[in-house]
Amino acid sequence: MSNNHTNSETLSHGRDLLNKDLHYLAIDQAESVLEKEPENKDAMLLKGDVFFKANDYLNAAETYDELTRLAPDNAEYVERAANASMAGGAQEKALRHAKTFQKLTKGWPGSVLMLSNIYERTGQTELAWEVLHSVPLGEEFLEGVANVAPRLLMQEKKYGEAIDTLRKFLDWAQTNVKNPEAPDGIVVEAWFMLAKAYDRLGEYDQSWEAAQTAHDISDVSWIPEQQEQRSREIREFMSHELIRALAHSSEDHEEPVFIVGNPRSGTSLLEQILSMHPEVENAGELAASSKIIHQCPVTIDSFNTYPNCLVDMREEDANAMARKYMNATSWIDSNPRRITNKSLSLHNQAGFLSLILPKSRMIMLHRHPLDNCISCYTTNLVGSKHNYTKQLDWLAAMWIERHKMQEYWMQTLEVPMLELHYDRMVVDQENETRRLLDFLDLQWVDGCMEFHKSKRVAATISYDQVNQKMYTSSSGRWKNYEKHIGPLIDALGEYI
Repeated sequence: MSNNHTNSETLSHGRDLLNKDLHYLAIDQAESVLEKEPENKDAMLLKGDVFFKANDYLNAAETYDELTRLAPDNAEYVERAANASMAGGAQEKALRHAKTFQKLTKGWPGSVLMLSNIYERTGQTELAWEVLHSVPLGEEFLEGVANVAPRLLMQEKKYGEAIDTLRKFLDWAQTNVKNPEAPDGIVVEAWFMLAKAYDRLGEYDQSWEAAQTAHDISDVSWIPEQQEQRSREIREFMSHELIRALAHSSEDHEEPVFIVGNPRSGTSLLEQILSMHPEVENAGELAASSKIIHQCPVTIDSFNTYPNCLVDMREEDANAMARKYMNATSWIDSNPRRITNKSLSLHNQAGFLSLILPKSRMIMLHRHPLDNCISCYTTNLVGSKHNYTKQLDWLAAMWIERHKMQEYWMQTLEVPMLELHYDRMVVDQENETRRLLDFLDLQWVDGCMEFHKSKRVAATISYDQVNQKMYTSSSGRWKNYEKHIGPLIDALGEYI
């Protein structure tokens, strides 16, 4: 009895940590319980929720799937499994779970919205509309409708109707939504959708105004100096000489491919291209490396914090951490030669990963800085904790720090690295794809030119863009907003 009470307290503490976005402290609590009770459902649920909040959707889906196997009639588990599978791009699994959820909830309107949302995200607009109109949805579901219907209208290029729908919702939300400033809430998201719809119509001033409104009402903060200090400390510690002197893993793990790029820089496009190759599996934004780094001082048995603890690392420690990383993709059953990871933490982690996975390969992905920053500013990234996108000066500072890290690793690390540019990829797809596959020691596959036909929907907010043929309209987009982005142009001048 006391053991259950202790587990309950541990998991309650884990929930508190997760609510504070202390992901890897929270997962420690879940795993401490799972060590004693491998099928403790509350611990598994906490672990899945940590993965989901860390954007590691495929590991979240795997964890929730295990819960649905243990308790197939639990609607909460099935709902989570559907959402994680959808976010992770596993559309067939997402649809299967969504239909099960609909049955378990006896056609509850919220399950209808989920099913419609999945159909929309997989480009099946007719089915999405059919499901959305299959049951009457009261005012209490208006927020859900406002999330799906405008997206469907924009997929059908009915941008004016999408704008009207969003404006009506925003008028209603003024007096009916309790927390409109929540960055991951529907009000903020609606303003960003409005920005996208105006952009598609060529109404760039109105698009910018809508994005600016979304940022003005989202309640987030960010301190540029903290990021600058963290990146500087890593560069100063991980010198060219020290990297070579530190212990390296001696085990033969050749599969990992790290895609190091900014949000909205083309990482989803690159992942989608590689998804068409039979010897590649995409793992999305794996949280494994962040978790391993969090546990690094304990693994090494060092009194130093990371990264200084690496001076105490032995070969067997590096081997143990390499195995932890590889185990994070043990759910993949296709036995691929390459497994990609496009976690947005890789900028600061590349040096560490080169030690524990010295046979991995890294792709440094670039995009025109102004196009990249504008895409970040006009997309709801604050909803996924990229708080620096709220202000143009913060956005510029973060872009510069990430770029500095990419350049530093190119000069410092010994693992194979390739520089790719989004803007070149979209105008010379075949040659750039051939260069990419050569770097990964993979044979040419014609299907990589038809990435938009992949059955797997891209595992990020870029899904509606990477599931169509290559297009060049995003290159040079900054010129449409030139009069609004003076601070960006000033800050990024030397990189333009």
